[in-house]
Amino acid sequence: MRILVLSSDIPFVEGGHRKIARAIFMALRKAGVEAELWFTPQNPFSGYPFSYFSHMLMDLREDGLGRKVEGVLSLRFPTYCVKSHKTVIWLTHRIREYYDLWEDFKRELGIKGRVVESIKRIAIRFMDQRCMKRARKIFTISGEVKKRLKRWGNFEAEVLYPPPPPRNYRCREYGDYFFFPSRLSRLKRQDVAIRALTKVPRARLVISGDGERREELERMAENLGVKDRVIFTGYLEDQELVDAYSKALAVIFIPYREDYGFITAEAFFSAKPVLTFEDSGGAKELVRNGENGLVLPPTEESLAEAMNYLLSHKERAEEMGREAEKIKSWLSWERVSQRILEAFREENPD
Repeated sequence: MRILVLSSDIPFVEGGHRKIARAIFMALRKAGVEAELWFTPQNPFSGYPFSYFSHMLMDLREDGLGRKVEGVLSLRFPTYCVKSHKTVIWLTHRIREYYDLWEDFKRELGIKGRVVESIKRIAIRFMDQRCMKRARKIFTISGEVKKRLKRWGNFEAEVLYPPPPPRNYRCREYGDYFFFPSRLSRLKRQDVAIRALTKVPRARLVISGDGERREELERMAENLGVKDRVIFTGYLEDQELVDAYSKALAVIFIPYREDYGFITAEAFFSAKPVLTFEDSGGAKELVRNGENGLVLPPTEESLAEAMNYLLSHKERAEEMGREAEKIKSWLSWERVSQRILEAFREENPD
């Protein structure tokens, strides 16, 4: 069986969809599939409709030697619009500004911008609906994405959680710092963690990743008097990331309505509990409150209280971390690849 793994791509941006694409490609190869990984070009935001049109013209039913390509595994908009014999979607997300983030996005626009983006929104939602209906099966990376598909499009989907990228995860100790790895952007809410730190005098906060908010967050830490206790590491290579997880007391991941977020799974594979918020979407779906982490009201006060609690009760952090590590028994790339292959082989898919 020949399967193309497709995801649209932005140059020089290492998003989660790239990690999923690479890992499932390797898992399919390991399962004996003749798989190919292909990142298709994605236009800038203003050119999204043209990106849809170009994908709709792509015919991927044969390879360059004229051999049949049995299927396409689509991970991200608008790759599910290509022509193929069988399309299975494992959806990371659609264009959120035209769906669940529309009201927030619209408020930032002027009158002309609202008109233009409203027209684009109608066109892209129409193309999403038309293209996704052709899919043989739709998986989503989280229940959060599944709910969006049901609300905006009435699509049925099966949740298939991605395991973390393959690395040598381990736990060396439960130290004195909280680890917050993520892109530095508004929706990730590192600012809440920095403000919470002002109420946790004994703790350190290690923030990894880069993004448009780095300078703003560094100024905030300085203005709040916690600059000496907030470490901005920038982008970490795999071994550095594994080490940072391995020595943390716990992991903080408090994004707003996240699609999924590898951080929770990476933390669990490192035997670390996760502190997350009730409105963090897919990021909290694997967290069982009080068992393998803490699901908190979305406030700096609740986060600070949880941080202080774990600092004073490190044995509870270890207990929850060991419980979190049990996720390894069922979350694997082998299981995910087998379920995807089943979907391609089903005679009468749902």
